[in-house]
Amino acid sequence: MNDVFMIDEEEQRVRNAADIFKSTLGLTVKDGVMCAVFSTIENRKGYGKQYIPVSELESVLAVLQNARDNGIMNETEEKTTSQIVRDSLIENEDGEVRFKTENSKGKKPTLCTSNKDFDGFVDEFEGYVPKIIAKAEAVSKKLSK
Repeated sequence: MNDVFMIDEEEQRVRNAADIFKSTLGLTVKDGVMCAVFSTIENRKGYGKQYIPVSELESVLAVLQNARDNGIMNETEEKTTSQIVRDSLIENEDGEVRFKTENSKGKKPTLCTSNKDFDGFVDEFEGYVPKIIAKAEAVSKKLSK
């Protein structure tokens, strides 16, 4: 049907995402990994098939369930710092761990040279958080006088 152009496109029936999902769901091997493949939209330029490794289906489902149950962030909403850290936290192929705390495009991430280095940073950060909070409260009291 890709080479058929409808005379009255506005009258085309639009199926819901669940129906499209059911009719397009399959299994395939992509890059040597068994994946579920599906679509949720049809006849819309710029959108395509999605591939989820079978080994990750349950964790992806948990993310989608959380979004369904707790809401989805609007793309115009400002992300919290913790959301920015979560979204940017990554380990590269050399084992370096990086993340950033600001969402601006030009913001450079910080870097830990290994997982062990990252774990040490988190342990240290964990110990300092109560001290930082206490100091911030003291400073705020001084500033409000």
